[in-house]
Amino acid sequence: MDSAKIFSYFNGIDDKISVMSLINRIQPGYRAKWSDIYKGAGIYIVYHVAPKDIRFKNSAGVSNSILIQSKILEEKWGRINKIKKTDIIYIGKGNVRGRIRSLIRFGLGMTLNHRGGEWLWQINDYSKLNVMISPCPVGKQVAYEKYVLDLFHSEHGDWPLANREGGKGTDIWYPNKLCSYEQM
Repeated sequence: MDSAKIFSYFNGIDDKISVMSLINRIQPGYRAKWSDIYKGAGIYIVYHVAPKDIRFKNSAGVSNSILIQSKILEEKWGRINKIKKTDIIYIGKGNVRGRIRSLIRFGLGMTLNHRGGEWLWQINDYSKLNVMISPCPVGKQVAYEKYVLDLFHSEHGDWPLANREGGKGTDIWYPNKLCSYEQM
């Protein structure tokens, strides 16, 4: 499963928001403008425009007091792509504008309160990352994320690179125009 396939099924808002354009919004001493990003409930997918070129930093940070080496991320990326190639790095949910803003600020070291997606910042060249957004009704974002993560896991045998676990709960939700699991 790749980002193009997902958004051919989903009601995506914009598949061309580059992470670098989001980073460039934040200038020291200025308030970043985020009003052009969808504000409501939904999911967002971070994908790499050149997934064959992904390289990781030598020391990829600390998670739960365990040093994450680039080798661990390289191995996970290899497992994910072994069965079927993908460009998807991370799938997140929530109030999309707020979550994306928090993720970008976390990547720049400006906040500590973004949970999830931290490993995407261990990619050497995150200028090749883009974000796609798909809205959903309020209260369905957890179930929507679970559905998309389950689809990803069924095709790749693992969660996306920067997702450490699957979706929560047992409920699933997806846009009405989406095909069934069997058709994907």
